[in-house]
Amino acid sequence: MTSKSAAQTAAGAKALPQQLLNEGEVVILAVKPSVWFVLLSAWPAIAVAAIVMALGFAVLPTIEMQITYSRRVLTMLCASAVLIQLFISCCQWTGRLYVLTNVRVLRVRGVFRVDVFQCPLQKIRRATLTATRVERLCGVGTIVFDAETESEEPCWLHVARPSDVNDKVQEALRRARK
Repeated sequence: MTSKSAAQTAAGAKALPQQLLNEGEVVILAVKPSVWFVLLSAWPAIAVAAIVMALGFAVLPTIEMQITYSRRVLTMLCASAVLIQLFISCCQWTGRLYVLTNVRVLRVRGVFRVDVFQCPLQKIRRATLTATRVERLCGVGTIVFDAETESEEPCWLHVARPSDVNDKVQEALRRARK
């Protein structure tokens, strides 16, 4: 483990509330999603705002309206929607932490209402590293856990250095199966 990743793991472990750890449980890896998480999770709203603005600019000149500032209003509304979505995505990024221990994987998310996904390593059939084209372009990836669980999102989204993180997850899964 490099000194940078060791420092990030130590910082992530400090961010993990100690009441989430069981007796004898050791944190192997604790990371936040990449900062790209903010843009990658906000891009649909940004795209919709851009389309609405483009359509508005194309349609507004053809409509005879008494409102003289309609383009400015449309621009401000679309920009406001984008800024609100970016703020929400920043809050989601701030409240998200991925933890691998010697016993289980955890995903902690939420700012006001914390949601914890946890699954024992022995119940995970496999962990798969996936990356969309945009994720590969940003140097991030998603680790999907094929587990015996009811969770709607058994994955770690937009992880930086995904191959290194995946290697640690695979090693922990191998140890748990022994």
